[in-house]
Amino acid sequence: MQSYLVMLGAAAALALAACQSGDASSETTTSTSRAALAETDEDGVPMLVNAVCGSCHAVTPDTLSPLPQAPTFPAIANREGLTRETLTAYLRDAHNYPDIMDVGLTDEDVALIVDYMVSLQDEDYRQRPS
Repeated sequence: MQSYLVMLGAAAALALAACQSGDASSETTTSTSRAALAETDEDGVPMLVNAVCGSCHAVTPDTLSPLPQAPTFPAIANREGLTRETLTAYLRDAHNYPDIMDVGLTDEDVALIVDYMVSLQDEDYRQRPS
């Protein structure tokens, strides 16, 4: 419960920072919020991943996605041919349609998500039957 509250607070701070004017204090708030979202929960999942991706995707092994049509992070990470570069390109350029997938990721967000997803690669991974 405590990690959920931390994640919720960090997400709220990030949203508030995005609405502020472009002065120096806004940049400080945004970088502080981003740093909070890079912190991890008790499972080692960055708060950003939970806040941005977790409403659709299962972000930890052996869990089901909240949206059945959304692949799990382990399933994505272990797709044949997936590399850090291909995943980065996808999250930057293609994860924007349909509108539900357009989550407005910054380059820093993409790098954090990619780092986490690549950490889920496992040569012994087996896709769960659907």
